[in-house]
Amino acid sequence: MAYPKEDIIKELQKFSTIAERLDFFKNSKEKYSNLFVDSTEEATTSLQIPIDIYKLFFEHEENTIEFTYWFLQYNASLILENIKKEKYIIQKLESPLRDKILKGELKKIQDIEDGAEQLLENGFVDIYAEQIDSNYIREIEYLRIKADYYKSNFLPSIDLDPEVVHVYATHIYLKDFLEKELQQFTGNILDVIALEKLEKEEKPIAVVQDNENFVGFHGDHGLPPFRKPREQGLPIFEKSSIISLGDILKPYFSEKDFYYLETLLETASPLPNKIFFLSEGNKLADVFWQLYENKLVFNCNKMQLEQWIASNFQYLERGNAKDFTLKYLNKIISTDHQTCKNPILGIYNDLSSNKKLLKVT
Repeated sequence: MAYPKEDIIKELQKFSTIAERLDFFKNSKEKYSNLFVDSTEEATTSLQIPIDIYKLFFEHEENTIEFTYWFLQYNASLILENIKKEKYIIQKLESPLRDKILKGELKKIQDIEDGAEQLLENGFVDIYAEQIDSNYIREIEYLRIKADYYKSNFLPSIDLDPEVVHVYATHIYLKDFLEKELQQFTGNILDVIALEKLEKEEKPIAVVQDNENFVGFHGDHGLPPFRKPREQGLPIFEKSSIISLGDILKPYFSEKDFYYLETLLETASPLPNKIFFLSEGNKLADVFWQLYENKLVFNCNKMQLEQWIASNFQYLERGNAKDFTLKYLNKIISTDHQTCKNPILGIYNDLSSNKKLLKVT
């Protein structure tokens, strides 16, 4: 069907807001197979608006918040299709394992969102600062979107490239798409997640022991009620490794701080004051990196582990106590692990017991 340019112009004149005009043009573009009067006509923006129409209806509005926010959403819808192709989403929907695959995709998105909100709660990021911390661009853009930041703040670019477009496509459009697909087979996804969480919280933990023989759950035998699982994001250390780890780290803490260290390894609960590691910070960071890589610490991702270290430890630098920064820890644990020249810990496989052994190096 040919593109009725004059009719489109007449219709655009009827609308009073930029969003209404852009919506109408978008729908018209999808309706007509031939958008332009001839192949030589120039167009602009990702919506491919003919230059003369753009100058007539949109050029004077291109620096308005309404204009840039509309294009944020539109560009994200275009990027969504690329993401679905890159992740083979359509093929995954046809898989017999689609339920588990979709949950896995949603979990990856949720982990980023949880990590971003923890950064905000701990005061590590400021979503209203003019300069964005380059280490946490994705997290900050997610938080800005959630806070409707771009509904009241001008977006500098309406291109497809900015990180915020990819974040919007992933955390708004892709997440919504996956949840709706999963809901067809499992019911309301929020109810499913809530039920799974409740089941985990209510499941008793076998912590009562007598010479390593199981006796019962907490709550039995008149003992205190069973413990609830550790809050998601706080590290849990493999029980068999805690004693060895404590022995290796003991020379690097004062007697008082070592007491707190033992408590910290057992519970991961925040301490009233940071404890002081009496050596270089990269040595302690390397210890936790090795534990994470060898699956001796779980219940958290690397970012959450870095936040936990920064919240609870200081290290020695030039004779003074210094706080860990997330940027410092990120280089050692997450980004491009920088090998520690003088590590204090080595982890080895014990072939006889098929367990990991912690040793002083």
